[in-house]
Amino acid sequence: AAAKAMALRNNNKLELEVRTGFIRDDYKRSYKLNYFNIKEKRSSLYSSLFYITRKKIGWLNCILFYKVHFLEELNPRTFQYDLIAQHSKKNIFLQGYWQSPLYFKDFENEIRTDLKLNLNISKQNYNIQKEIRSNESVSVHIRRLDYPNPLGLEYYISALNLISQKLRNPKFYLFSDDIEWCKEKFDFLDRKSTRLNSSHANISYAVF
Repeated sequence: AAAKAMALRNNNKLELEVRTGFIRDDYKRSYKLNYFNIKEKRSSLYSSLFYITRKKIGWLNCILFYKVHFLEELNPRTFQYDLIAQHSKKNIFLQGYWQSPLYFKDFENEIRTDLKLNLNISKQNYNIQKEIRSNESVSVHIRRLDYPNPLGLEYYISALNLISQKLRNPKFYLFSDDIEWCKEKFDFLDRKSTRLNSSHANISYAVF
């Protein structure tokens, strides 16, 4: 979103560097923005090479990539106005999380359009979506394979009990990459829950 806003602000084209970010990724993630209404253009191998070599041979980068302006977000917890205020005729390469909405607030409508799902929903997912909308639905996301239960089972049980006290007839939808663990630990929910495998991104996107 921040990159799209900066491209619009500088009247430049947006390119997405989708190679290096998934190399040796501990979470085994892959590119998923193709599920959205984003008219993306994937960057060239030239841009990927710039990212890989920029710290190892910085002096050479100054020669080979003199047309590239590198902007790095040093503190992801704060909004750094000076970064988005920069206007450059060079190609701009962004590094960081860029999660603050202030980076792209002035192009909110365009970005909302980009983030609409562009996904063919299967009949099964459509039925789940319809069911979720017709119930007092509560989504519970349990990520275990790369975060093996850091909060503890009691955390989830306490949260479910609290919600059960506030809603008349809640239906819990458990999204997890470890469905078998959920079946074992949350068997007390019985018919009050549906368990879905969120390791398949199209399921999570489609039903919400």
